Amino acid sequence: MEGPFGMGGLCHSVVTYTLELQDSGTLLKVSHVAAGEIDEDAKGLYTAGWDDLIKGRLVALLERGEALGLGREPAPFRNA
Repeated sequence: MEGPFGMGGLCHSVVTYTLELQDSGTLLKVSHVAAGEIDEDAKGLYTAGWDDLIKGRLVALLERGEALGLGREPAPFRNA
């Protein structure tokens, strides 16, 4: 996917998803590369957002069948 992804200023992003078959299942790799006017706060917010999407919402859907979204927010993600 590509576009500004809601970043302010002049910015362009490319997000790539790669699936790799493994003995224990499938490994999902996500790469988000952006160029342009990106401040340090935005970098942190996007990192937290990807963690929430992948480690929180996608895991909840795949492992427990929980479709989290508006009105069904998970607990805030905490880095270990």
